[in-house]
Amino acid sequence: LRDLDRAVALRDTAAITHLYRGYAYMGLNQLEPAKQALRRSLALDSLRADTWTDLGNLAAAENEGTEALRYFRRALTCNPAYARAYFSRARVQMALGRCDAAVADLDTTLALNPNLQQAWEQRGMAHLNLRHYDRAIADCDTAIALQPTAAAHVTRSNALFNLKRYAAALPDANAAITL
Repeated sequence: LRDLDRAVALRDTAAITHLYRGYAYMGLNQLEPAKQALRRSLALDSLRADTWTDLGNLAAAENEGTEALRYFRRALTCNPAYARAYFSRARVQMALGRCDAAVADLDTTLALNPNLQQAWEQRGMAHLNLRHYDRAIADCDTAIALQPTAAAHVTRSNALFNLKRYAAALPDANAAITL
C-alpha cells in the first residue's frame, strides 16, 4: 500500500493508480477506502468499465443490490462487451431472486467468454432455482469439465435429486464433500 501511495503522489491524475489502490484496499477488506479510491479513479476517467464493475461489486458486498445494479449498468454503458460486468450483475440478480434476469446476463457472459467456469456454475444454479433441472445439469456438466468445484457438484446433485435420479445424484454429493 505504501508503494501505491507513492505512485499516487507521483501521478495523482492517473486513474489507473487510484484503481490499483482501490484493489489493494479491497484485498485488505477495507471497503470505505476502496470506494474512495475507485471514485477518485472514475473522477479522472469515467469511462472505465472495470472501475464501475468494482464499485458494483463493493455495493453488492454491502447488500446494496439496487446500487450495485446501477453501477453495472454504467459499466456496460462504457463497454457493452465487458463480460465481468454481466457476470457480476447476474450474481446480484440471483441474490435478489431474479433468476430469469440472471440467466440472461449469464447467457451474455458465456457468449463473450465461453470458458468462464464460474458463469456455467452460476447459470446452473439459476436454472436449478427456476426448476429447469436438465439445463442445470448441462451447465454443471460444462462447469465441472472446466474445473470441478463443490458448488457445481452440489447443484448437479440437487438437480438430479429433483428429477428423482437418486443413484446419479449420489456421486456428485460425494464429490462435493471431497472438494
